[in-house]
Amino acid sequence: MKRRDFFKSIFGTYTAITSFFSFKYLSNKSNSTQQNNKLLTKINFKRRATGVILEFPIVHHCNLNCAYCDHFASIAPVHKISVKDFQNDVKKISKITNGEIKEIWILGGEPLLHDEIDKIFEIARKYFKNTNIKMLTNGLLLDKQKDAFWKSCKNNNIKIVVENYIYNKEKINFDVIKEKLRRFNCLLSFDSPKYQFRKMNLTKEKTHNINHRYNKCQCKLWPILDNGKFYPCSVVNGVDKFFNKKFPDLAFPIAQKDVLNIHKINSMDELLEFYETPKEMCAHCNYFLSEGEKWRLSKQEASEWYQG
Repeated sequence: MKRRDFFKSIFGTYTAITSFFSFKYLSNKSNSTQQNNKLLTKINFKRRATGVILEFPIVHHCNLNCAYCDHFASIAPVHKISVKDFQNDVKKISKITNGEIKEIWILGGEPLLHDEIDKIFEIARKYFKNTNIKMLTNGLLLDKQKDAFWKSCKNNNIKIVVENYIYNKEKINFDVIKEKLRRFNCLLSFDSPKYQFRKMNLTKEKTHNINHRYNKCQCKLWPILDNGKFYPCSVVNGVDKFFNKKFPDLAFPIAQKDVLNIHKINSMDELLEFYETPKEMCAHCNYFLSEGEKWRLSKQEASEWYQG
């Protein structure tokens, strides 16, 4: 096989990997230099322009209840990560990646349901000093946030991103929010209007080739670190933690290689080995090949994610 064809065949997986991590194995030790050269030789292509984003769901539940939610928040139990557990996770992933993740999203569920979110921001910034950090929210609780929240956004350079669903836009108190933004000089942006959700259409049968599906799938551009567990995407995270518990008769087996305990590894190589390995759940998932469904409130039915 020609070199060009070889790199083309592995482009999907490794492009996501290089965008996710900065790969600076730089030290004065010769073995570190050799490892770095070996890795860069193996990954000899252009980086993806957009990059990969690491997500931290600090709560699982939500106050909006969207059907087809790709984080399964409409069927998730009430849960808020403790500040201590969040710090342990962030500290660990920072050590492994040398604090050089390109971008972090703090989300949920609805992250503003966490009553210590100002401390969450401080911890995230402490361990990722140069990373773009955003909080994704539906905006319904923004006008009710205390000054500590806005001060923490400003002091830790956190950008607020409001997900623009057709349901929530008319319910957001923009006057109060604008005053807070002006007063505390915080950054806020709105996503493009969302009129549809893409349905996962999970299938009980193993419909897809996992190598082909994993290499092509966009979901892995948003891996998740959730209470010590590293997931390649929100689908595996949501099926493991929420769908299987809500609908045990339809439960999908979660393979050992589909989830990684971040506290049981100590190197970037171990994380990369997990990240580049196709996942068994990919055989059941039709997420990015499915059609969009009109936005509506959830009925907490399996059919919102499950095809049969």
